[in-house]
Amino acid sequence: MILLDGSVVTSENATTKSVTVASNTNRKLVVVFTSHQGTAGPSGVTFNGVALTKVAEAINAYNEHVSHWELVAPDVGTFNVVVTGVGGSDWFAFAVYSLYNAIQSLSSNFSTIINDSGGASLAI
Repeated sequence: MILLDGSVVTSENATTKSVTVASNTNRKLVVVFTSHQGTAGPSGVTFNGVALTKVAEAINAYNEHVSHWELVAPDVGTFNVVVTGVGGSDWFAFAVYSLYNAIQSLSSNFSTIINDSGGASLAI
């Protein structure tokens, strides 16, 4: 069973947030980003300077973005999650999930979905 290590950390309209990862087995860090009417979703996400991998993204006709990023076996300790390349959005946020007992590989169904009907959604 995959378990949440502590609480979900969220950030609104800020690109850096401190996150603590405990010393558990089979750790995985998941970041979900969303924005409203921006010119671009993030170009990268790091934890303690280590890049996360984008595993899915959805963009609608109004340039609203949702993206999902993962890092297998993140460093133990308290470090910053940094989101880079967020462009021109009037509002954005991200949530960070520190998990354990997780499969030690990235989600393999990367996709970019462009939805012209107005809503941005993402299914992993």
